Amino acid sequence: MLSICIGYGKRDAQWLTLPTDRAEVYEAFGKIMEENGWEQVKTQPYIRDALSEIPNLPSYLEGYYYSIPEAMAQLNFLAARIAWLSTKEKEIFSKALEILEPSTLRQLIETTFDLDQFESQSGTITQKSDKEWNHVLDNEEIYNKSFGKDVAFFLHVHRESGPGYSSFALRLPQKEKVWDRFEVWVDSDKPSKVKTIQCGGQFGELWDFLPANSTWKEIDDFAEFLMSQELKNPTVFIAEMISCFEAERPHCMEDVFRLASGLKGSTVSQDIHKIRLFSPLEGELFTYNERGRIRIAGYPLEAVDLIQFQESIKEVLQNEEWLKRHPCGFVEQLENKLLRQKVISMRPMTEEWNGRLWGVLEVKSYEELQPEELGKVIEQWRGLAAAGWGYQIRNMGIKTEIGELHLSFWSSHPDFCILTEGQLKENRLVQSEDQSQGLTMG
Repeated sequence: MLSICIGYGKRDAQWLTLPTDRAEVYEAFGKIMEENGWEQVKTQPYIRDALSEIPNLPSYLEGYYYSIPEAMAQLNFLAARIAWLSTKEKEIFSKALEILEPSTLRQLIETTFDLDQFESQSGTITQKSDKEWNHVLDNEEIYNKSFGKDVAFFLHVHRESGPGYSSFALRLPQKEKVWDRFEVWVDSDKPSKVKTIQCGGQFGELWDFLPANSTWKEIDDFAEFLMSQELKNPTVFIAEMISCFEAERPHCMEDVFRLASGLKGSTVSQDIHKIRLFSPLEGELFTYNERGRIRIAGYPLEAVDLIQFQESIKEVLQNEEWLKRHPCGFVEQLENKLLRQKVISMRPMTEEWNGRLWGVLEVKSYEELQPEELGKVIEQWRGLAAAGWGYQIRNMGIKTEIGELHLSFWSSHPDFCILTEGQLKENRLVQSEDQSQGLTMG
């Protein structure tokens, strides 16, 4: 359990139990601003206090600014890591803090991965001299990856208690079936009645798709079923399950078991077919003025100009909220139900080719799509790029070193087209010299 108190002083302090989500954080920020008379404050609120089962951890957290998404992601990850530790590992972690005296959140997290460099002899914990520091956070993607592959689901369950919250780390399936005590603790036999945050596990992506009327015991039975399967391709199985959930909309766990038992992914390793659809990107850049503020007027950018911003664009797409909540992308947007069951995922991305930055929709399916089916996918993607998800992306500024970029996967230009990768590259489509925004067949 890890709770933090954020604010600027005693009067406006707000408690958060970790892991938490943006909605809860924004609610706390709102209460802090309300206490301060809605005055704009230049700095982020900071951690004033903390509660943890690691007795000396709070002193290493106090004073950090609490920002979104950086500090929120790091602290959520730290809370999940601590909950995953055994009682013995928590003792070692506490002593490791005294020995190493980490000065950043990154170092605190890395310490949880480096507990094997300490040893306990006769009740004394010391650091091994021959062990090297494991810099696991050199790759920032670690925050987006779940851990705990020896369980189906790894959860944080919260209940309100006193000034903050108390939380319980729950692994499913449970080795010791203690549901009577657990249901008394949470005061409910259903996960939907309490705050539950999914943190990991081999099948963690399925958690948010389970029926709301499911009980703890039913989900535990399902978790046991999942772990008993000899999956040749777990990634395919999970994608199949999500597609089935979105298409069939199961009403109870009995429906979930029926869907899971009938999936090919549980017994057969399938070949995945992939096709990529390319379309030209365009954007509008609003630069900073001399005072560091965004100018009111922007200027248009073509695909060739967008190459310099491709890393910033890639990072935004990887962390875009809607896509993170929908790992299969736009599959659920397909109107044809049979096509929806055939397609595994439809995810947008970008790629540089022939001196331009292109919008790409990567489509994965169980079978090769027929021309008519591909036409339906292209039609759906055109609508999403123009007025659905694409509209949200256009209105979401992408911060760059020189200003704010508004990216568009769609254009009203008459020459705008969506092409397969083969059509684009094999036919050598090039940018017209006379029409800088158009495409012609070379």
